[in-house]
Amino acid sequence: MKKALSKVSFDHIVEALQSYKKTDDLSVLLTETAVLAEDPNTHSLLRGFYQFVRPHHKTTFDEKCRKLTGQGCGYKPEHSLSKDEKKAVILQSAVERQMVGAQSSGSTGSQLDTQQLNRGGRHLSQQGLKAAPAGSDKKNEVHTAFLADVKKALGAEKSAQLFQAIRSYKKTDHYDNLVTTVVSLFTERDENINLLIRFGGFVRPHHKKQYREMLDALIGQPISTANSSTLSEEQQGAAPFSPPLKTQSKISSFVSSGQRS
Repeated sequence: MKKALSKVSFDHIVEALQSYKKTDDLSVLLTETAVLAEDPNTHSLLRGFYQFVRPHHKTTFDEKCRKLTGQGCGYKPEHSLSKDEKKAVILQSAVERQMVGAQSSGSTGSQLDTQQLNRGGRHLSQQGLKAAPAGSDKKNEVHTAFLADVKKALGAEKSAQLFQAIRSYKKTDHYDNLVTTVVSLFTERDENINLLIRFGGFVRPHHKKQYREMLDALIGQPISTANSSTLSEEQQGAAPFSPPLKTQSKISSFVSSGQRS
């Protein structure tokens, strides 16, 4: 760039870049780098500044380059994500893959166990290996729909907190840590209480009774009378359940005690 520009223009661009880093004001940088659009030989230098532009300015800079040079900077929607948002997306994808993988391996494991127990007996060869349980596809659909609802209700950052808690739970089986996070996230808004109920589908069998009792205490009535996923995952698509007004104080007490423990 030094070879292509005069010393004055080069110094102005360097100063504009330093100013941008301090003030987050893109307009000055756009003004000073516009000189690079005057010569087709320096168009690539202008587009090269794209890498220095912050995520929330990527779209604007790309549009400016396209307007001045006829070519953009290769903008993609993910370029506008902050570092934390990128981490959230990566974490979400990892957890979702882990869940799908666990479900698939679980179904395969059941079939292999049957084959091993039968020791390849005649009755097995006549009937063949059993197909995956009829409800497995439905279960995957339910989980996918739930995850989509979570992202919509909580946003990227809080969804990432939830997925991190799920991943930790899968590794440690620490129920208390999981439920404290889940209750905290799903009770900030009354309309998300139904997600708290539906989350029961992700709780391991040996914790389901404890989770159901916790819901009963928070909601103020036996959750088995509501459309609870802790009893049947296929019911997760049911209409939202509206908790009594006194639920919020119980929830606040639960979260506070969970954070102190």
